[in-house]
Amino acid sequence: PWTESSRLEGAALAVAAAPDLAEGYLSTFDREAPRRWWPVLLSAAVPGLGETVTGYRRGWFMIAADAGLWAGVKNQSDKGNEREAEFEAFADAHWSEDEWTLALANGDLEGFFGLPAGSTTNDVALYVSREQDEREWYENLGKWDVFAWGWEEYWRDGWDPADPANGGSLEDPNFITPLRQQYLDMRGASNAAFRNRDRFLTTALLLRVVSALQVAYLEGFIGGRYGGAQAESRGPSSGWYLEPRGLSGAQLGWKVSY
Repeated sequence: PWTESSRLEGAALAVAAAPDLAEGYLSTFDREAPRRWWPVLLSAAVPGLGETVTGYRRGWFMIAADAGLWAGVKNQSDKGNEREAEFEAFADAHWSEDEWTLALANGDLEGFFGLPAGSTTNDVALYVSREQDEREWYENLGKWDVFAWGWEEYWRDGWDPADPANGGSLEDPNFITPLRQQYLDMRGASNAAFRNRDRFLTTALLLRVVSALQVAYLEGFIGGRYGGAQAESRGPSSGWYLEPRGLSGAQLGWKVSY
């Protein structure tokens, strides 16, 4: 039968079998759970802070990790903004809305998009003015082929999308000029930096969840770490348990009771 002496024997055996895991069992099993909410809230605000103020040195590592993550957020955000300013300046220098609207009016797009001579911006469903949405306006310059005639090679060098010399044909025209490709690459670099920023930010938020849950466990709100608190529970409970196995071993496991 599972008696007090056998419980203590099992705990002693667990120290020999798994000293790091058993240490918490020996130090907390017979104590009441602190159940303090404020360390949980601290860790939700700053990962590791709740652990640190309650005496757990592991909190310092989480604080350092969180600082590194926020440094990554700022670095990638600044990088994305810098690349964004660069591609906007590049577009202003090499894409002309006046030349594009002139090509529309001249019917230069008719053979490719069915826009006859005399067409205006109102005839292009994808068109959004710079005043309406500047971010989308810059995106459209590189994203959609119908805006290709605004790039400098079209109105300066007479770029023909169907010319084999430009890598195109009537069946498979090439609308992407070297300047447009450079613009797309610049936008891609900016977007990549913003994606990295979002990854750092998501990880920082997840670290707060992990830290708060860890403190909730250390404080006895979850996990059944404290035997005294678990014994008073009348509803469903769960937690770690240690049981002796043979003469020189012990079993550590997770148990859910209803």
